[in-house]
Amino acid sequence: MAAPGGGFSPPSAPTSAEEAFRRLLKSPGFKPVAPSIPKFIKKLDAVPEIDLPSEEPIKIALALAERGLVSQLMGLWPSTRTTDDWIQRNWRPQPKNSVTCYPVGRGFFIFEFIAKEYQDLIFKNGPYFMGTQGLYLNRWTPDFNAEVDVSKEVPMWVRLPNLPIHCWNVQTLEKVGNALGRYIDKA
Repeated sequence: MAAPGGGFSPPSAPTSAEEAFRRLLKSPGFKPVAPSIPKFIKKLDAVPEIDLPSEEPIKIALALAERGLVSQLMGLWPSTRTTDDWIQRNWRPQPKNSVTCYPVGRGFFIFEFIAKEYQDLIFKNGPYFMGTQGLYLNRWTPDFNAEVDVSKEVPMWVRLPNLPIHCWNVQTLEKVGNALGRYIDKA
C-alpha cells in the first residue's frame, strides 16, 4: 500500500498469533519445501497441488508455538523409542507422558509438552546430553524447517572453580558469560 510521499506504509500489526501465522503462510517469501520425488516414479509431469484444511494446521502450529521445543542431538539421529526412553529417564520429575516426541527429519525432534510450565522447566534446566552428545533445544516457531535450519548457538554451562569470592555477583558473571558468548542465567 502506497503511503503519502511515495513510500510504502508498514503492514498493520497482527491482531493475534493466529492472524500472524496466516500472514506467514500467505506471504510471498514463504515457500514450503517441496517433498522429494520417490525413486520408484520414473516420470512426473507435474507436482500435484494439495489444498490442506486451513483451521487444523493453524491450531497445531499455535499449540506448538506455545508448548513446543525443537531439538537436535549433535552427531546422533536416535530413534523415537530411544529418545522417548531417554526423556523418561532424564526429564524428571515430569509426569509420565507429559511430553510427546515427533521426529521431523535430519536429526531434529519436536517435543510437545502438555503444559507450558513443563516446557519452560526443561528449557531452562539444561544442558542435556545423550551419552557424550549435546542436546540442542530451542523454542519452536512456525517457520522452522529441518531442511535448512542448522544449530548456530548452543547453550552451555561454564564452571569457574577458582573465581574469587568478591566476583560472586550477577554483574561479574554476566561480563564473563558475555565475553564467552551470550550470558543466559546463573545456576
